[in-house]
Amino acid sequence: MNKRLMIFIPASRDWMEEKFMFEFLRLIDPPGWTKGVINLRGHCASDRHNEAFNSLPRLEAMWETRFDRIFFMDSDQYYPGDFLVKMVAHEEPVVAAWSVSRYPPYEIAQYNNAGDKIVDGVTFPDYQTINQNDFPDDTFECDAVGLGAAMFDRDLIDKIDPVWFTDLNAYDGTRLLCDDFHFFSKLNKSGYRVTVDKRIPIGHYSNALVLPSNRHLLKEAAEIAKEYTG
Repeated sequence: MNKRLMIFIPASRDWMEEKFMFEFLRLIDPPGWTKGVINLRGHCASDRHNEAFNSLPRLEAMWETRFDRIFFMDSDQYYPGDFLVKMVAHEEPVVAAWSVSRYPPYEIAQYNNAGDKIVDGVTFPDYQTINQNDFPDDTFECDAVGLGAAMFDRDLIDKIDPVWFTDLNAYDGTRLLCDDFHFFSKLNKSGYRVTVDKRIPIGHYSNALVLPSNRHLLKEAAEIAKEYTG
């Protein structure tokens, strides 16, 4: 019997990025798996992400099945053709690819909780980018990643109380914790961490394709451009 995966593509625009759609259609389907794909439009990121999880019971009733794995894929990211195949080969409850942020300094998008932080009386977990040199193996664990690089066991979602995603803001409106980190903080409190596979690198579409392997070059170029332009 085939296993089933559901892919949610939260898009903040009314169109999908051409580069993403071109590569998405070339993704190899994992043998023994059937996939469903839902595009989520409009609203803020937290609304789209909550909408995805809220829709699961309805979608499963419609298709008379229960999904085994849940993916988020961002339309501004590049995924290699074997992305799905390599991800579903893992059996851990939370799995992530090796990802990088979209903007300079193009930090690796894997994080550990450095403890609680307090700003204007608001307490929140302080997620810090990990030092990759501390994790030389192909796989390692961390506390949080970019949501668009992650895969979740379906049963895990029922174990985390909603609201799953929300931004945490200071009294002046400054965002202290993004909705991705809010969700991972709930996972961490429930005893879950993220297994990251460095053999699955994904990138961000920017002025150039930013990958873990070339991010240092693009960072240097951005710093030179900033110095030149002031």
